[in-house]
Order: sequence, then C-alpha cells, then structure tokens
Amino acid sequence: MKPTTSRNGHRAECHALVRRTTDRSQPRRAAILGLAFAAVLGLTGCGGSSEAATSKPGAGGTTAAPPRDCVKGSSLTMIVPVHQGAQAPALPQQWQCAIEVALLGRVPINIVTAEGKPQVVLRGFTAEIETINPEAAHDDLVAAQNTVINAAAQARASSNGNDLLAALSLAADLSPGNGRGAQILSLDSGLTDTGVVRITEGLSGAAPKDVASFVTTNNACPMLKGKNVHFYGLAYGAPPQESLSQYQKDTISRIWSDIATTCGAAAQAVALPRTGPGPATRIFTTKPVTPDTPPTMKVAPGTIVRVPDNTALGFVIDSDKLRDPAAARVLLADVATQLKASPATHLRVTGSTSNGPTAWPSLTALSRARAATVGQLLIAMGVSTSQVTTTGAGYRAQPPVTGPASAAQNRAVTLSFS
Repeated sequence: MKPTTSRNGHRAECHALVRRTTDRSQPRRAAILGLAFAAVLGLTGCGGSSEAATSKPGAGGTTAAPPRDCVKGSSLTMIVPVHQGAQAPALPQQWQCAIEVALLGRVPINIVTAEGKPQVVLRGFTAEIETINPEAAHDDLVAAQNTVINAAAQARASSNGNDLLAALSLAADLSPGNGRGAQILSLDSGLTDTGVVRITEGLSGAAPKDVASFVTTNNACPMLKGKNVHFYGLAYGAPPQESLSQYQKDTISRIWSDIATTCGAAAQAVALPRTGPGPATRIFTTKPVTPDTPPTMKVAPGTIVRVPDNTALGFVIDSDKLRDPAAARVLLADVATQLKASPATHLRVTGSTSNGPTAWPSLTALSRARAATVGQLLIAMGVSTSQVTTTGAGYRAQPPVTGPASAAQNRAVTLSFS
C-alpha cells in the first residue's frame, strides 16, 4: 500500500470525494479539514496512476479494472480470504484510494473474513487525523493505513470451509443503520463449499440466473439493497486449488454478480488473477473446485459420450444457439474426421434439458433443436447426412433437478455411435 504519485485527473477525483465526505461536518471544521486534506493528497497517492490492469469485458460481468476503487459510501467493508486455495489476505493496490477517502472522511472501516463462519477482524475503525499541519496529517494517515493493512494481513481462519454469501451478509450488517450506499470490496475467490451457494458441488457449470433465483427462493439474500459491491479476483485460486477453465471463471463471476444484483446491490466484478501461495493453514480446510476437462471423443460402435453443458457444446439459456460455435467446431473436429474416415459408422445426437420454464412449445422441442444444431455443424464439417440422426429427449431427470447444479447436469448432448 505504498503511496504513489497521482496524475492530476485522479487526484482531483479523489480530492472531490474527500471534499464531499468532509462537507457533512460543521462548516468551519470542514474548511480547515479541506486545507489540510488538500496538502495530504499531494503527499499520498490518493487517486493513483491512471494505468490499470485490464481484462476483456465478457458475459461474466468482468470489466476493465479501474486504477483505483474510490466509490464513496456510508461505510467501507472489505472481505478478505483466509482459507486454503485463496490468495493470502493482502489488500490490493486498487483499494488504496477507497481506504484513504474513508480514513480522511472518518467513514467507518470494517474487515470481514471469508470462511465457513465469517468473523469480524476490524469493526468501525476511524482515524483521528491532524487538521492543521499537513506533514502531521500525512503521518496520521499512514499510521491509520497501516492499522487497516495489518488487520487484514493478520486475519486467520477460525472455521472450515468458505461461505462468501455469509461474508456478504455480515458485511451488509456492519453498515451503520444498515446504511444505503455502503461500499463492500471483496477479495475472495468465491469458490465456496458451505452455505447456500456451494460452487464446489457443480455450480461452476450452472446457469447464473438459476443460482441467483435459488438464493432468493431460500430467503438467503444478504441485505445489499442500495449498496455497492465490487468483487475482485473471482474464480482465481492459488495452490492447492487448480486453475479453472475460462468458462468456469466466467460463470462463477456471473453467479456472484447476479446474486448481488438480485439482492439489490450495484455490483461489479474485476479481474485480479492470483499468484503466489494462499494462507498456510493445516487446521481448517476447504474443498477445491474440480476443473473442467474436455470429454474424450472416441468414435467407435457402441460408444456413448455424454457432453455436459459446461463444455464447448453449451447452449445459450433456452435457445438452440451455441454459446461459442468456434469452440464447438474445435471440440467436434476429431469426431467429424473419424466419421468421414468410417462411412459405416452412424451417429445419433440426443439433446436433453433441465425442467425449467421455456418459451419453446415444449422441452422436447428445445432439446430436439439443440441436437439438430450439433448435427448440422457436423454435416457442415463434411460428415454425410446419412451418418447423422438427431433427436430430443427433453427433461430426463438424470439426476432429478433439486437445484441449479443438478439442473445444469441435465443440460447435455449425448453422442451415440453404432
């Protein structure tokens, strides 16, 4: 959290945020604070460099990372991971301005752990900062920053597992008077294994809207209405958590963004890849998320290959359109090659769906259209029309749908060779 030299535009932005925060105070005190804070801002890095780590915007809600997270709120609560497979709880540089604005404006700062039973490690912290002498004010600010940084760095796991939803609920409860506009910054990976949202139990392939609906149906929404929630580094783990597929990362990012939005927050997900080891704890453990692996496409009579929806043969929700046609072609390329080399081999493509609502005449019609999409793709790649048959099974209850994860398992395409 070393102060950096800021550019004029970002310094002005941060200065404006501090000015709006201090304007709540008595006029004379606000004027004195404004003069002192203007000098302090010149000594610190509030606003920071305009250079930002960026990521390609995608369906996962991940956007270009801002140089600083300076959204002002009635309180600032930070969620830090303390479990295995996550990054050690060191606050990222992007949060520096939010912390400085909160400290200078006497906005309460809280720190919460993300674990099976989240704990508060810093509650309602505010700083007494010199209002006359700029150098003394700077020293006070640095000391207060160190208090916040050290509280996060010293956070330790006290329970098994990880429950980001519970951490969000605790963070929301810490807002003064359950205040609207409170700011919540999360550094957790969101790879949860306890509570209502268990990513480790197949949710990395579930439909994000299904998961958000599941949270509300179970009356598990945190009190996030009117609050600002920014997720950093969702789905990025550290050893022993293995790296996940891009599809899993995008899905998990969308899941948490959709949950926060459905529960009333203004949500944003920012890419922040993990590097380095996570917290060193052998007492409290978590379950890892299993990375997706491409199915083995063996073309031989009697072979049946079930291709789940979380692969390149995944479809847009309630549609016969492939999410990524180019990736589907890559996945099916070897199948097409082998079928063309073996004209006597026949392929039956069977589509299946979950039991959710549909705008199609029936779930069978939807599954039949999806199978036809796969068959047409193979024919376009040179496979004879006489070698391919498509059909739809609708909802097969394999397994029966009990939640978003089992619903995802029913969305599949089965390839049967004879």
